[in-house]
Amino acid sequence: MPDLFEKPLDVKSAANFLSMKIRGLYMNTFRFDADDKRAIPHYKAPNGRVYFYASELNEWIQSDSYGEEDQSIKEPETKLNETK
Repeated sequence: MPDLFEKPLDVKSAANFLSMKIRGLYMNTFRFDADDKRAIPHYKAPNGRVYFYASELNEWIQSDSYGEEDQSIKEPETKLNETK
């Protein structure tokens, strides 16, 4: 549970905090059920915006779920200057 006075992070700030792209953040947030430990902890406001708390993101990073690899949620890598 976040601190009473902790300010929520918007999607852009949370993506920067986690050093990931916004698309990757959305994919990791909504792909799993809320009770799945791999899901990034988030809150959805009545206006549809999604918010995160840095303290919960830190806990998620330190948990085993952050390091788990799941090929289906990785963003495709693009190869530039690839010659055949």
